[in-house]
Amino acid sequence: MLMDGTSHVPIFKQMKRNWLEATLHTLFWLGSAWLITSGFSIQSQEIELIDGQEIVHTVRSEPLMIKLLLCIAWSMVMSYVNVWNLLRLNRPGSRTMVALTSIGILVIAIVAFPLLASMVPGHLPIGLPPTLQIGILVWFFTISTAYGLIRAWSYTEKQQQQLIYAKQQAELSLLRNQLQPHFLFNALNNLLSMVDQQKSPALVSAFGRLSDLLRYIIDDSRSGMVTISEEIEFIRNYVALQLLRFEPGEVDFQLETTGPYNGQKIEPGLLLPFVENAFKYGAAPDSSSVIRLQIDVARPDRMIFHISNPVVQQIQEIDRSGLGLQSTRQRLNLLYPHRHTLDIQSGDPFIVHLQLQSL
Repeated sequence: MLMDGTSHVPIFKQMKRNWLEATLHTLFWLGSAWLITSGFSIQSQEIELIDGQEIVHTVRSEPLMIKLLLCIAWSMVMSYVNVWNLLRLNRPGSRTMVALTSIGILVIAIVAFPLLASMVPGHLPIGLPPTLQIGILVWFFTISTAYGLIRAWSYTEKQQQQLIYAKQQAELSLLRNQLQPHFLFNALNNLLSMVDQQKSPALVSAFGRLSDLLRYIIDDSRSGMVTISEEIEFIRNYVALQLLRFEPGEVDFQLETTGPYNGQKIEPGLLLPFVENAFKYGAAPDSSSVIRLQIDVARPDRMIFHISNPVVQQIQEIDRSGLGLQSTRQRLNLLYPHRHTLDIQSGDPFIVHLQLQSL
């Protein structure tokens, strides 16, 4: 079953980028190892006079070269652990902890290296001077810190650019389609005035809900963020219109809300694709189904959305695109980076569990 989609960077470009990055890293460490060992492993130099020309013979210490290479290898481990730690700067509220962790990584690397060197098999009578050992570790720590900060900044900048682009596309789409919603809204009000409220109360109610949906899309969502209570009311109106397609008892829609913090903000229309998906794949005429929606706003800093629906196999086999969920996943990645978890279980029942951290 395929009711969800994910976006991927083209495989060829991703492989090319990874190969280039791995090559540059390898060249950096090989070059660093050559420069350090050639510069600091000299044990003595002898000058020999041949035919009036001085020839310098450099004698290198093999044990010292081994110790230097070991220090470089240890620095490499420390550096990549430090970079991994710095990449967590993209997560909210973690800067102090990341900084303290980086300092801790450097201290552990300096303290642990003598113990690591003493465990090397064989007899290496020559040890690294403490200043040289600390200097190498601090040097690579500094480089890894600069690299990690650049990577974290680059990732944040890329996310910001994607968000700006997405908002620009949304604004352009809104401008292009502005005439049509306003025309429909005005036409709907005109039709509503022609309906006899006494003879057709259900039709009047349906017109009213559709009018509220259009007003939410045209006016309320322009302000950027809306409250959870407004989003829930929007879902109620949408569900009420969907239920008009079915006979009484065919679809049992259950909506349960928990908690008093329904004033927290959310991106407008963010939850609707999951409800649309539930009706699209979990309800059909002449069959009974239960769609259960739970929204938990018991905490002011968190919102939990959980919806489950059965799977109508005939509908699922006809439509496998999953474009609605795919675009919603992209919106979540742009608007709530590192502040949401989305779990979609493509079974029967089909389950969506979303948790958002408030802005």
